[in-house]
Amino acid sequence: MTAVVAEHQLYRACEILFGSELRLSREFLEYLQPAGVKSAFRRRARETHPDTAAAGDQEAQQRCSVLFHDVKQAYEDLLAYLDAREKGYRLCGPGNNGHSRGPAWAAAEPGDGATHRHRPERNGKGHAWSGGSARRFRRAGEKGWQERLQRRYQGPMPQRPLLFGHFLYYAGEVSWRQVIQALVWQRQQRPRLGELGRRLGWLSEADILQVLDRRLPLRPFGEEAVRLGLLDEPRLRVLVWQQRRLQRRFGDYFVEHAILSGPRVETLAARHRQHNLRYARTRQQSGSC
Repeated sequence: MTAVVAEHQLYRACEILFGSELRLSREFLEYLQPAGVKSAFRRRARETHPDTAAAGDQEAQQRCSVLFHDVKQAYEDLLAYLDAREKGYRLCGPGNNGHSRGPAWAAAEPGDGATHRHRPERNGKGHAWSGGSARRFRRAGEKGWQERLQRRYQGPMPQRPLLFGHFLYYAGEVSWRQVIQALVWQRQQRPRLGELGRRLGWLSEADILQVLDRRLPLRPFGEEAVRLGLLDEPRLRVLVWQQRRLQRRFGDYFVEHAILSGPRVETLAARHRQHNLRYARTRQQSGSC
């Protein structure tokens, strides 16, 4: 059995979900449990979801989108490892045994679970930086991060199901920055659930304002509307279906911005479906053994 995720990716994934303060080692990975991973993912997802960004602040939304998708990728990487571990896979060869691997961003590639946090307050020997050195270190890290966001991936395709944006990145067709820009664009094109409800006569302007005023941070609009008795579950399902139907396709961004042609997007979409189908079947066959 081969590893589904490289060992260094697992350490980066742990840093993203659990924080950089942990002393990571193979022992940590061996004792890691699915419940702990899911709990950490839910917490980090709440912290980094694009909805937490200020309304209308596109730059803040892009930053949150980068972090949020890193969190999702880290979660997927750790679940893939735990699934393989359950089937008997074990890490082999020399490990890090808990020793420092340097700043997390130093070798990280966007899209493969990389974290964009760095620790400029310390140098490679663990000593504190002076103020000027720390600022230079931060600037160097920020520049390296921006360069990696614009770089196209060169390497093997991960052997697991992927979201279409991740597939485009790993296929070397687009940069990670372009994936994030496409996600932000698609979200901005999506009609608001409350507006759809108003068009159908199911919600009034007062109802929409009440939901927006009463809902908790990160609670979906539709869930709060149901909780307040302004919508029922069948109508909410209709609104969500309408919202998805009217939302622009993810691949349209690359055609509209002349990054990929329409036929190329369709070809890649077909390859993406074949890729996911192949590894979904592999997972089913492994589970039936």
